[in-house]
Amino acid sequence: MEITLKARSLFKENYFWHSPVRSITVRAINLVPKSMPEQLNLFNDFAQRKRVERLEGAIESIRARFGKRSIYQAILMGDLKMPGRGVHEVTMPGVMYQ
Repeated sequence: MEITLKARSLFKENYFWHSPVRSITVRAINLVPKSMPEQLNLFNDFAQRKRVERLEGAIESIRARFGKRSIYQAILMGDLKMPGRGVHEVTMPGVMYQ
């Protein structure tokens, strides 16, 4: 979630909306294992960060047990038609299949 929020913030700050955007991909590579020590910051709420980590861990364990679509953000439950529910067929651009 941290990566998503930061990427969205950077995009909003740097894109000038002169043409519509269909999609954006964000990639995170060379991340450190969870077992690695972490440098604390005096200005961050460590307790809040731990709560978010526990929540994300719980979500991942639910997804591992019941499938990756068993729990997702509520905003995706609106009119957005998610692939795999049989409601809408998603067609990917032809460039991806060449």
